[in-house]
Amino acid sequence: MFERGRSEHRFRFDIGLHYVGDCGRDGAVMRLLGQAGVDVDWVAMDPDGFDTLVFPDFRFRIPASRDVFRERLLAMWPKEARGIDRYVRFLREVEHIQTRMDQTRGKLGWAGKFDALLNGRLAARYQNATIAQVLDDCTQEPHLRAVMLGQSGDYGVAPSKVSALLHAGLTNHYFRGAYYPKGGGQVIADRLADVIEAHGGSIHQRCG
Repeated sequence: MFERGRSEHRFRFDIGLHYVGDCGRDGAVMRLLGQAGVDVDWVAMDPDGFDTLVFPDFRFRIPASRDVFRERLLAMWPKEARGIDRYVRFLREVEHIQTRMDQTRGKLGWAGKFDALLNGRLAARYQNATIAQVLDDCTQEPHLRAVMLGQSGDYGVAPSKVSALLHAGLTNHYFRGAYYPKGGGQVIADRLADVIEAHGGSIHQRCG
C-alpha cells in the first residue's frame, strides 16, 4: 500500500488487490498461506453479490454460488436454458477434475481417469479451447455472453485468446467466496515478511 496527502488529510491506497476467492477456513488460499506460516484475517464479501456487473440497460449481481448464479441467468434468459446449463456443467466439470488432480497431486491413476471420462467429458472436449469457443457452443445472446465473461478483466485477455480452463478456474475460484484481507493488501506482504525474518532471512527492496 502507499500513502498520499498531508498529515491531516492523508489517504492510504491499496494496490491492485480488489478481492481474493476461496479464503474460507478450508480454502486453498488459507492452506497455501498456512503452509508458509502466514496468518491473515479475511473478511467475507456479500455472498449474494460480491460483484455487480453494470450494463446500460440492466445490472447483474454475481453471487458466491454456482447454483444461484445459474438460477439468476435462467431468470433473465429463460429461452437460453440449454446453453446456460451447458456452460454451468462445463464449470462444474472443470472444478471436479481439478479437485481430483489436487487430491492426487496430478496423478489421477486409472480410477481417476475413468472418473474423468464419466464426469468430465465437456472439460476434456474444451481442454485446448478458448472460452469464446465454449460460449459459441452455448449461446449467441450477447448480453448473456457478457455476463458469463463479466470477470474477464481479472485476466485481461480477449475471449478469443484466453484458455477456457483458465476462465473456468477463475470463475469457480470466486464461487467459493470472495474475501478481502482485514487491514488491506499490505497485511499479506507484512505477515510474509515477518515469517521470513523470523526464520533468519532478510528482505531488501529496490536492489535490482
